[in-house]
Amino acid sequence: PFPLMDYNPPPQASKRRAILQDHGVALPQHVQPIPQQVALQFPAYPISPPQAEPDRAARPSSAPRKRGYEPPPPISKLDVKRTILAPGQGTEPTYWTTNRWGAPAIPNRSLGPNVAADAALGGVPQQKRKKKHYQRHGSAQIKDPGSVVYSTLNDLETLMRAALGALASFNEDERMILTRQFRREELRAQAVGEYSPPGLINIAQFRHAFKKFSVRVSEEQAHAMFIKYGHDSQGLLPYDMFATKLLTSPARMLALEPEQKGAYKPGMDGAFRGKIRYQFCHKPVFPPTNWDGSLALRSAQKPKAGLQLEFVYGYTGKLNTCNNLFWTADGKIVYYVAAVGIVYDPETHTQQFFHGHNDDIKCMAIHPNRTIVATGQVASSLDGSYEDPFLCVWDTRDVLGIITRITFPSEGGVSARYIVAMGFSGDGKRLVVVTGDNRHTVYVYHWRSKHLIYSNVGHNGQPPQVYGVAWNNFQKGHTKDREVVIRPGMFVTYGLKHIKIWTLDLKPDGKEIYNTKMGRFGSAQVGDVLSACFVGVESLVTGTRSGDLLLWDMGG
Repeated sequence: PFPLMDYNPPPQASKRRAILQDHGVALPQHVQPIPQQVALQFPAYPISPPQAEPDRAARPSSAPRKRGYEPPPPISKLDVKRTILAPGQGTEPTYWTTNRWGAPAIPNRSLGPNVAADAALGGVPQQKRKKKHYQRHGSAQIKDPGSVVYSTLNDLETLMRAALGALASFNEDERMILTRQFRREELRAQAVGEYSPPGLINIAQFRHAFKKFSVRVSEEQAHAMFIKYGHDSQGLLPYDMFATKLLTSPARMLALEPEQKGAYKPGMDGAFRGKIRYQFCHKPVFPPTNWDGSLALRSAQKPKAGLQLEFVYGYTGKLNTCNNLFWTADGKIVYYVAAVGIVYDPETHTQQFFHGHNDDIKCMAIHPNRTIVATGQVASSLDGSYEDPFLCVWDTRDVLGIITRITFPSEGGVSARYIVAMGFSGDGKRLVVVTGDNRHTVYVYHWRSKHLIYSNVGHNGQPPQVYGVAWNNFQKGHTKDREVVIRPGMFVTYGLKHIKIWTLDLKPDGKEIYNTKMGRFGSAQVGDVLSACFVGVESLVTGTRSGDLLLWDMGG
């Protein structure tokens, strides 16, 4: 027999026992101090004498002769397989076997506890499993316990390793002890009729297993462990993988992580803890130990801070050809600049803003009650996509809302471009709109119901050819109750060297139309008409570019 061998216990054993005693963990009775010397008896086996090398002459002639040393063929750098992550790859945790446990419920390196919990609750679409997963009784939905619980995991893991280290022996290490206890929990569940694929445990079994080691794990800590180490879609943890990762050194776990090429970019994993290769670094680097991936996620989001409009300076009416500034009923001034409708209070020197437009406003009209206005804008293409021009009807007393919005789509591939001019009728029910196409199409609307009454060509030519609209509010009518009201029977459109009169008429079928005729300048010089106003039932006054006022006889 061989001589006696001296066996000294590792110094870590006493350290682990001290950690357990500090946490108040009582060691089981069967754990005894390891003796300083152990006598090992081994049977004596006969040692066979070495066999002689066969003679070279006895070798068969057909056997190939061994030549001199030949170096292996060189390996090209292109043949070396790297583990750099590609987009959409590397979503399984370390040591995870998809063929055995299916697809994990959360990514490998979660984007923070809250994001990982969202993924576990269905925020990230899961892959279909190839094999049917048995529904285990007691499997629960994994929930995010919060950042406070995550901060306690390091101390809990240290306590787990110390408890397992105190129970380890020469023939059974910590991983074997932990795996054996998890297996017992699995067999105990099968004994009461609860079946599942082998190698998976739930929250209750996980807590009960560590209870056997005198380590108390709360339910919130168990949920945090499952999220950290990875679980399947039904909230079950592969205990082989958990035991391996728990008892593996952090340095080795980092070495097993895949590499990431380049710095963090939006859409990448902000909590990546593996190797990172930068362009100007000869060797890969690792994130800091206390790296918080939520900071990277926050930097990729748009800032919550924004700009608030306080005051608008300037006036765009100089470049416009239609009416663009009005007094309101409460003594305020309403106008527009760029895409903002402005209500200015001269007493307090303050402004209110209407933000219902997304591009430049080109014209404005005010209702007879002098509180409601209509604004029309150009076709928008600021973000690269085309949007048809539209008008908004809104109240100057409540600039946060829109009463009506009417859009003017393209007809036959011809765009309306923008709204050239508008005007409310005297009774406030109708709105005339002139668009910026080459025909300067005139539309008459019931603006509240968006019902189109009539449309026709206003004036041919490159816009703007029409500068404004004026209604004849001196024409009266009667309702069924014999109440006198303003009749929307006539309006004019005016502009570049012309004026056009529109008169209401009825078809035999009762449909309303507006007959048109051009105004004749007579002996007056033909010029651009910049403004118009009815002063009587058959009298109209217009202003020209030369500064002259022309009186028109509308009955002639």
